[in-house]
Amino acid sequence: MRAQVTLFIIIGLVMLIAVGITLYATSFFITKPRLVKVDISGFVVGCLKQASESSFKLFGLNAGFVSRENVRALTAPDGREFVVLESTPSHDVGCNGGVCWYYHLPPKYPWVYFPFKPGSNEVVFNGYFGDSNLLSFEEAKSRLENDIVRKLKSCVNNFDSFRRLGIVVSPLSEPVVSVLTQNFSFINQERFTTVKLKWPLKSSVASSKLVTDSFSVKLPVRLSSVYYSVEQMVNKDISDISYVPFVDGLDIDVIRFNGFSVINVTDHLSSVFGKDFGFVFARENRDPALWFVKIPESDLEFHVVFKDDGSEIPTKIKVEGNKLIFDDPCPGEQNLVINLNASDPDEDVLAFSADPEELFIKDNGGDVKIQVSDGNGGGDFQVLKNVHVVGCVRR
Repeated sequence: MRAQVTLFIIIGLVMLIAVGITLYATSFFITKPRLVKVDISGFVVGCLKQASESSFKLFGLNAGFVSRENVRALTAPDGREFVVLESTPSHDVGCNGGVCWYYHLPPKYPWVYFPFKPGSNEVVFNGYFGDSNLLSFEEAKSRLENDIVRKLKSCVNNFDSFRRLGIVVSPLSEPVVSVLTQNFSFINQERFTTVKLKWPLKSSVASSKLVTDSFSVKLPVRLSSVYYSVEQMVNKDISDISYVPFVDGLDIDVIRFNGFSVINVTDHLSSVFGKDFGFVFARENRDPALWFVKIPESDLEFHVVFKDDGSEIPTKIKVEGNKLIFDDPCPGEQNLVINLNASDPDEDVLAFSADPEELFIKDNGGDVKIQVSDGNGGGDFQVLKNVHVVGCVRR
């Protein structure tokens, strides 16, 4: 009898110990309220990083506009669209329909003696060669912040994943995102861009409640450096016809399409989703400007040679490369060779031509039109007035 009592006591002690171990283990592995803050913060920071990188990528691909909604774009033959940062000047180059938009002093474009200053051999390339549609940096940042908030909400999706774990997360206000960038004076020292999120969140599990309100991520993107560099480049491009897009420390790639070109600015010191950060924009084709041809009126006299049948051998006008040649058939007369030049704000390949290509007696007192074309529908011209043509007197 005593042995049975002892056995029951031992069994009771074993069960008591087992229950104690079970309770301890259960309490040890259950997520404690103090861990809720860490879990919520990690989740929100992950969403903030994903949303920020996605928005930064679109920011660069859409010239700072983030979204192409309500933005004018140019469409390439392959269907891609590019946001336009530059447009053509508001008035024609050269003459149109007999109306000449000539001005006498910079910065209007073109002026009659372009690129020479009136009465001087000094050249001036500063003028009005287009309009910039680039957003201000503050406006671009504001659009970027709004887009991050929109993507953040989509990623969080009302914290449904936590609700299934028995944790209730309640936002106490709307999220506010701030993109913190380097001051313009210190952009050379820029290495990162910080995205801060102010979003009070109350998380509840069992009887415990915690409030978390501040989150941040740091992206390896030199946002200020790239944006201000693009702004400087665009301003130079629309005010200096001799400027070729260049920014120290950034790669510039110009892709040409019919009627416009696309400029891709790449920063190898910045990355989004593991790839170099780029800023892409388009510019409309802008007309070239023919350099003023300085020829004294007295030099513009050419000849024809009369053949026995009464027909004429005319002075031929040829263009070879950038040389305009008046090939005079009269023996002893030297050909007139004029070096042509032109500037193009889009760095297009230029071609020169002349009209007419032959001068006969009937053209005495006529005009010769010198033209330059960029191959994309843009051009400029100068008219040489009162070209004289006379019969050749054999010496």
